[in-house]
Amino acid sequence: MTWLLCVVGCVAAASVTAAGAADYTVWPAPSVAKVFREDTPREAGQPLRMSAASNEYECGQVVVTAESSALEDVSVAVSPLRRGRHTIAADAIRLFLPHYIACPSENREFPDPLPPLTAPFAVPAGTSQPVFVEVLVPKGTPPGVWRGSVTVRPANAAKAVLPIELEVYPFELPDEVPVVSTFGLSMDFVYREHGAEGPDKAPLRAKLDRAYYELLLAHKVSPYSLPVDLRSPEAARYLNDPRLTAFVIPFREDEAYLRETAQYLRRHGWLGKGYLYVIDEPINRESYDRIKQVAELIHRADPGLRLIAPFYRAPDWDTSLTTLDVLTGSLDIWCPNSSYFDSNPRVYEQTMERQAKGQDAWCYVCCGPGPPYNNFFIEMDGFAHRLLYTQLYRMHVPGLLYWSTTYWAAVDDPWTSMMTVPDINKSIYGDGSLLYPGTKVGLDGPVGSIRLKLIRDGIEDYEYLRMLAERKGPDAALRASRRLCRSLTDYCRDERELAATRAKIAKEIAGGA
Repeated sequence: MTWLLCVVGCVAAASVTAAGAADYTVWPAPSVAKVFREDTPREAGQPLRMSAASNEYECGQVVVTAESSALEDVSVAVSPLRRGRHTIAADAIRLFLPHYIACPSENREFPDPLPPLTAPFAVPAGTSQPVFVEVLVPKGTPPGVWRGSVTVRPANAAKAVLPIELEVYPFELPDEVPVVSTFGLSMDFVYREHGAEGPDKAPLRAKLDRAYYELLLAHKVSPYSLPVDLRSPEAARYLNDPRLTAFVIPFREDEAYLRETAQYLRRHGWLGKGYLYVIDEPINRESYDRIKQVAELIHRADPGLRLIAPFYRAPDWDTSLTTLDVLTGSLDIWCPNSSYFDSNPRVYEQTMERQAKGQDAWCYVCCGPGPPYNNFFIEMDGFAHRLLYTQLYRMHVPGLLYWSTTYWAAVDDPWTSMMTVPDINKSIYGDGSLLYPGTKVGLDGPVGSIRLKLIRDGIEDYEYLRMLAERKGPDAALRASRRLCRSLTDYCRDERELAATRAKIAKEIAGGA
């Protein structure tokens, strides 16, 4: 079976009413829109217009709205997309059925988990059910407009058919990922949810390690740790993957081990992606002194080893200082919380100075910042997830660190509650969790989320900007990023503006005015 693709900004609808049958409307929504059960169809009468480069993922949604009667056993199918004798086949397109997560402080449920759609579904009367779709436009796909159609077929109503138009741009995205996205995986909670604890479950744990790792990598996100030992023969497959942008080197307080590990990684060309992460969010003298001690050890072992220590505030003994004032000469990767660039502009200036001297500039988000800053909370709109990467480009910060994607310590069932950090903030949902355990839907592996799809879309937006800078100069790319993100708190919230800006960038990459 093949499925629907819809890009940002595409809006169309078709109503179907048959004698003695349920009436309903089928309409598409962009991936950046979070579709709620109470949403009604928008802007009927247009075909599904889509656009993407070769070797690019694109996501969108088909929404089925039942009107006065419930719909039963709804199936969705899409014809192959064709241009002349060429075809984009079914195996390049996948379909998912969003589930909803209760967010009590918002008094509503938000769509987020994306299990694969493997069976027909029902739509209660007066409600909408989105179907999330993604396509990977194959490498070498000829540019131009491709056409097909999508068919929605309830068991108790007539079918609805909509035309599809996909414009493929005359350029191709590289396999290499243009921006560092280094995200944690808390596997102990994964093992708990999959019943993989205990000495007899080692094979299942190894399977889960690979499955969760590979799902993140498929979304252009690099997990902190490899799913195999760094020195094992299997490690080369992961370390040579062009999608891998960074990984954590396991730390031991052993100079000989650190030296040998650095030499091993350098010999194979992997040292530049590795980093050590020993202390998190230093505040007091003890934590700062510990960082200096670790830094001295690792740099003595090998000056090519890099140390990171994400930070969000000034040292507690002197708030006039910054972390850069205290730890320059110790840290190699500077990673403040994104909002700290605003709360202390000197931190941004110093970070850019360190980057100009050849060190790395990243930032991070976690349980903060909240709105109006961008983050990955479920209750935020889709722009807050996707445009964080355009903000990174605009700020000349080519790296993002995120602490976990499976932090379920405080929840009994991630599918029913995403209040993951109640001890910090009971009004945010999904912090530290971008994945769901597949056991709920019969899978021995992870289930992704709408947020994870939008993160990948944002990474591809970053790639468009990088390609634009390469072909039209850095000023052109910065102007484009500033059209969408005026600052860290003032950014695009309009689907059409996002679509139009992205189309203009694509045209300039392809050589147009």
